[in-house]
Amino acid sequence: MAQHFLNSSKLRDLPFEEITNLTETEAHQYFADLRWGIPGHQICPECGLVTNHYWRRHRRHWRCRAKGCEREFSATLGTAFQNHKLPLKVILQAIFLYITNWKGCSAHDMLRFIDVSYRTAWLLLSKIRELFYKNRDNSLFNGVAHVDGAYFGGKRRDANKRGVKFKDKIEGVQSAVYSTYGAAPSGRQRRAKHLLPGGKANAKRKLKRRVVLVVRELSSDVGKGASRTRVTIAHREHESDVIPFLRAHVQTGATIMSDENAAYNQLSTLYTHKTVQHAIEYQADDGTNNNQAESFNSRMRRAEYGIYHGFRPTYLMIYACETAWQEDNRRKTLRERFTQIFKLLAISGLSEFFRGYWQGNRLPEELLNK
Repeated sequence: MAQHFLNSSKLRDLPFEEITNLTETEAHQYFADLRWGIPGHQICPECGLVTNHYWRRHRRHWRCRAKGCEREFSATLGTAFQNHKLPLKVILQAIFLYITNWKGCSAHDMLRFIDVSYRTAWLLLSKIRELFYKNRDNSLFNGVAHVDGAYFGGKRRDANKRGVKFKDKIEGVQSAVYSTYGAAPSGRQRRAKHLLPGGKANAKRKLKRRVVLVVRELSSDVGKGASRTRVTIAHREHESDVIPFLRAHVQTGATIMSDENAAYNQLSTLYTHKTVQHAIEYQADDGTNNNQAESFNSRMRRAEYGIYHGFRPTYLMIYACETAWQEDNRRKTLRERFTQIFKLLAISGLSEFFRGYWQGNRLPEELLNK
């Protein structure tokens, strides 16, 4: 039996001690080398001069060596971590802890390893997740793609009656609430009634229900799964959302595989559409399946239940983009994932959604059909 990649020695090419043994000055140099990709050299944000600029060790800044410029700048200037109050070594440790978790990293897990508060850990992780949303690749798929949708949030709660089927729960609660003896229902009975499919509590929960639509392009290497992933958020899995999403990401004439959901019935007018009936089989006799899209749904479901314990509609798109990045980079080593985070930091600029978050700078609306 072949060894799983997560158990291989190839994965472990970046030891945690490489970061924990750094001094704060060394952490700034380490961060700068990864950000600019030129060991020992920095790029002045004012004049663009690339050289070993003058290091001001007390401020931990560089001063540009160009005559007439002399701009001072730090390693985090122009990134999501600009104006940080934490030691830079702590930020490096947070990024390392994030890349070692293949299904996502919770703030509670992070604060156990680095001495920060929950709010600080959550904000650090959120700024990392935002990088994946801001740097989505929108190039068209032209090979074979798998598509599917999965609902997250707004989970209905059953009535408070155990050991019977849901239909019997409804009948039992209704008979208790609408008693023939004319007695007023108790508080528990009233709450149980609201938890019925048409009750108030479940109606409010259903408003937070969203579908994550995902399309994944199969790798050209047979047996390597999918290589690229695109996601979007919609209120429902309907052709009015599915068709524009696929037209924006899949080239006309490509092959798309889906399940038997009616939302995909019109795909045959634009693509070579193949369908697998999941009510009967996981894979059709001719090999048709949408297993790569189902793999994405499985990873995101485990993140929802096991890591984050729920998603809220406002930031669901950011978590979906995080899962897409995790899927596309599942076979990269720790150093490759670590380096890629810094490449995204270098081109993403300041945080748009989380800079000043605890001071009230929140995302004004959820990211639907983006």
